[in-house]
Amino acid sequence: MDTPLYTASVNLPGIACTAASPVEAVYSGEETVLGFYLTFRVAGVLATDAEVGTDVTSISLRDGDAEIFKTLTPVELRAVYDQTHSRYGAAAADLGILRYVALPDEVELAIMRAHYGLGRKSDDGLGVSKLKIEVQWAAGPLTITSCIPTIIFDPTEKLAFLGRHQRIVVLPSTHVGATMQTMQNVFQDKHMVGLRKMWFDISTGVIGDITVKQGLESRFSAIPLPAILGEMHRAGQVAVAAVVTLNFDSQTSPSSQLGLIGKAPVEMNVNWTTNPAGPLRHICFGEYQGHEAV
Repeated sequence: MDTPLYTASVNLPGIACTAASPVEAVYSGEETVLGFYLTFRVAGVLATDAEVGTDVTSISLRDGDAEIFKTLTPVELRAVYDQTHSRYGAAAADLGILRYVALPDEVELAIMRAHYGLGRKSDDGLGVSKLKIEVQWAAGPLTITSCIPTIIFDPTEKLAFLGRHQRIVVLPSTHVGATMQTMQNVFQDKHMVGLRKMWFDISTGVIGDITVKQGLESRFSAIPLPAILGEMHRAGQVAVAAVVTLNFDSQTSPSSQLGLIGKAPVEMNVNWTTNPAGPLRHICFGEYQGHEAV
């Protein structure tokens, strides 16, 4: 019988606020991890979003050898949460926190446990895989004086293997010249089971439409921007500044995605009505299996 997920929490020792340095917090517990919070304070007072954005360059999360996500900025990490969960009401600003939910958007706590949480057993079954949260501090001087990590976990599940789970992968890109940007063989990581959604960076450009092909099959054929935004609304997603979200899942089933293993290569064509200026930072939300490194 399926067993619901339960939640509990534990605070880890504070992350040292050391300018221009990456500083880690390590969780070595046996319980399946569902996410985390980072609470930032300035002399005992909760930090503002602006203070966090100034003092923190990026956040990374590793589970053993697996990069769950790497070098997301505070703005990006906040947007990952807000895009889906703000449908319940906009998150209050200046709470002094950054948060990450390990479960994909459509997987609620009612689904069976051991699915999509970060199981703690190493793939060889001989030990516990350590979870590491890394804060990269800016050059400083820093305003923030404390950073406390809070791990959210399932107290009823211990030493589960890391099964299907979500990772967030940044795809740096540079596009100059022609209006059409073609990205061929985008997803070459053999351990990515499927693609759930993708953020296209529109910080300096304007997208007219997007085409996605997998071999001879067309998944999206020149889908125009208004239709993309309509699909976002249907999925209960709020807009993310400077991002266009293309959804591949149905938001109703954990197995609904653009499958990649054993499938033909994926090609994406982005039709820019206003060409972007400078480098792009596209982000994909993929489903993985096990601890294999990216």
